[in-house]
Amino acid sequence: MNRADGSETRKRGDGDASGNGDLLSPDHKDAEIGRLRRQLREWRTRGERATAAEAAALRERIVQFTEASKSFSRSMRVRAYDRERFKRRLVAQYAVGRVLAGTGGVDYVAPKVFAIFGDELGWHLGFLWKLDEGSKMLRCGGA
Repeated sequence: MNRADGSETRKRGDGDASGNGDLLSPDHKDAEIGRLRRQLREWRTRGERATAAEAAALRERIVQFTEASKSFSRSMRVRAYDRERFKRRLVAQYAVGRVLAGTGGVDYVAPKVFAIFGDELGWHLGFLWKLDEGSKMLRCGGA
């Protein structure tokens, strides 16, 4: 739009993005574009570094979680083994108690007790030692 004195006026919004009506020279535009490009590169670089750091931290957390999971799994296997071993010993204890509560001497009870130890506790061999009253020595009473 032209004024009476011959100068030109611009509407708001004409010119640069700031809306102040001033036009940037081509050199200023190039400088501004260069500055914006540098800033964008800097932000991208920062973002890539941050992403790489986050990925490394995440990998470390996954490794820690995996190790903790393995440790927990091992401890649960040990607990299960201990529970099973305790159950077998308890069954053997009750079975031996029933045999000993019955009638019979050592020669009658010993084979049954050894059979219980073999079945319930996995024993493969056992020896019964008896005291020889005459010589006061231990003698193998059976295997």
